[in-house]
Amino acid sequence: MVVVVVVVVEVVVLVVVEVVVDVVVVVEVGPAAMARS
Repeated sequence: MVVVVVVVVEVVVLVVVEVVVDVVVVVEVGPAAMARS
C-alpha cells in the first residue's frame, strides 16, 4: 500500500508542477506575444 501512495503522490506533484509552469509561461509570455502581434 505504501508504494501505491508514494506513486500517486509523485504523479500528483508532477502534474501540479506542470500546471504551474504552464500558467507562469502563459502569464509571462502571453501579453508579450499579444503586444508583438
